[in-house]
Amino acid sequence: MSRDRLLAVGLLLASVALAYFLGVHWWFVAGHRAIAREMADLAEQAARFQAIIAQRPEIEARLERVRAFEATNPAFLQDPNFDQASATLITRLRQSVEMHAGRSPQGCQVLSNQPLRSREAEPFLRVTLSVRLRCGLEALVAVLHDLEGGTPMLFVDELTILSRRFGVPGVRQNFPGAPQDYTDVNFALYGYLRQEGGANAR
Repeated sequence: MSRDRLLAVGLLLASVALAYFLGVHWWFVAGHRAIAREMADLAEQAARFQAIIAQRPEIEARLERVRAFEATNPAFLQDPNFDQASATLITRLRQSVEMHAGRSPQGCQVLSNQPLRSREAEPFLRVTLSVRLRCGLEALVAVLHDLEGGTPMLFVDELTILSRRFGVPGVRQNFPGAPQDYTDVNFALYGYLRQEGGANAR
């Protein structure tokens, strides 16, 4: 085969290859491959969705169990609204103070308890009392433990304790009328209603 014929054949093959890549591969084969990849991705996504759909009955059953638990969850205040829940907190606070007042010679008394609405957006509606007590130390510890340790679940925050003395100055502690130590206490007592929280919740 002559050199010119080899060159012609080589040019023909190159032309055919170029024509294939430009006219066939680029427009048909590559396009079909891209479509095939997209179809494979869609099939994979569809398989994942089918698997999730198959789990729906189990997920719904779990959600139902969660709803049933929340409906009877003793951690929440059981009152229907903020005002009644505030009254419940006040009653619980006063009962606890009365129960533990005898633990200290100085006793324990509620000086003020003011309901406050939360201005923060929260998952559940917070019911807060701004509380001021005057207690002996032992009674105070018992009251705080009682409030935070019972049900529904309550929390004590922003606790401020000031130690003070009253009585007759200069008289020894083991005589009647001797100076006595007590604590002036301020704190926020709060719990949650099973309602949507937020600054505008009622």
